[in-house]
Amino acid sequence: ILGGGMVGGYAVGEMVERGVGPGEVCIISDDSALPYKRPPLSKDFLKGEIEEPEVFINDPGLYADHGIEVRLDTHVDAVDLEAREIAGEGFTIGFDTLLIATGAWPRPLPAPGAHLDGVHLLRTLAHCRAIKAEAADARRAVVIGGGFIGMELAAGLTVLGVDTTLVYREERVMVGRFPEPIAEYFEDYYRARGVELIAGADVASIEGVGRVSGVMLGDGRTLPADMVVAGIGVTPRVELFEGGPLTLDDGIVVNEYLEAGVEGVYVAGDSARYHDVLFDRLRRFEHADNAQAQGKHVAGVMLGERAPFRHVPNFYSDMFDLSWNYYGDRSAGERVIYRGTVASGEFVAWWLADDGRPVAAFVLGIPWQEAEVTAQVIEQGKAIPEDVLTDESVALGELVEGA
Repeated sequence: ILGGGMVGGYAVGEMVERGVGPGEVCIISDDSALPYKRPPLSKDFLKGEIEEPEVFINDPGLYADHGIEVRLDTHVDAVDLEAREIAGEGFTIGFDTLLIATGAWPRPLPAPGAHLDGVHLLRTLAHCRAIKAEAADARRAVVIGGGFIGMELAAGLTVLGVDTTLVYREERVMVGRFPEPIAEYFEDYYRARGVELIAGADVASIEGVGRVSGVMLGDGRTLPADMVVAGIGVTPRVELFEGGPLTLDDGIVVNEYLEAGVEGVYVAGDSARYHDVLFDRLRRFEHADNAQAQGKHVAGVMLGERAPFRHVPNFYSDMFDLSWNYYGDRSAGERVIYRGTVASGEFVAWWLADDGRPVAAFVLGIPWQEAEVTAQVIEQGKAIPEDVLTDESVALGELVEGA
């Protein structure tokens, strides 16, 4: 398994449950920690609500107990798919079957001064430790990026008592992801909790001598800052496979079985551009639920249970005391209707295809057991009258055929 992130952790757990033998599996990871969950890094672990042992996917003893070799802090220089070898400085490892789970990496902040002490990206456990340590002494923070990670970081730092400013280039937070009423709801919520929002702003430079002291915007304003965290997206880590036999297109292209077109080679997680059988399209999905589901599924395929990966795309977020879930593919339908009102903080936003099928849902303020029902509604692929979808007197479970 090339990559020690969430896919690797969940794949190994599944392989152990399926009886994989000692000496049959090796994880090669450039991380310094055993596989862990990434969502807590911008949520409850960042805020100190859980302890570090709780972020690990498997009990640390699982690997030795089942004869799984784990090579941490290991940088790979080349992968030869024809010779079935992985090589780095001072080592070569052969393989019969390969799971590529290299994930993605945060885009660096493209501004002068991004190298200064106190400027952070967030991807690894080590990154999160560093941000938490900075936040313990910081008075003012600037978070750059109005997407999910930036929003979660701004909330987390504010909860830790740091005066936080969120800066983003777009006119709204989460632009291109959710409709304007939902974006406005979150903006109002953040302002009410003390977060300063600066929309439509470019970062010209990070100011400071040796250590960050501020962020200069494109209009000449300088925001004082003791720390800066950037969350401006990620890039799939597929550079090892450039020029080789695998098809690269915003990730590594795989079929519905997560097979990469070379016998015995599979890809899962953030680096996989897979064929989604529910929506009949290629997609790359950068969220934890996908990594977990694909990690478990591909383990079964690698051990002989060849079944297509069938899964409604899903992600969730915690922002202050708000928890929300998203299911489906909003690009498959333009029309949005609401069950409940956005202002109430308890609603479902449905995206509808032209034929009336719900193809995506955003759920806020509803228990997750009920929220998960929306995924079943989407998976069944049936048109439902709009007045039924929006009727709060109809239980969500009643929308599932056969319920």
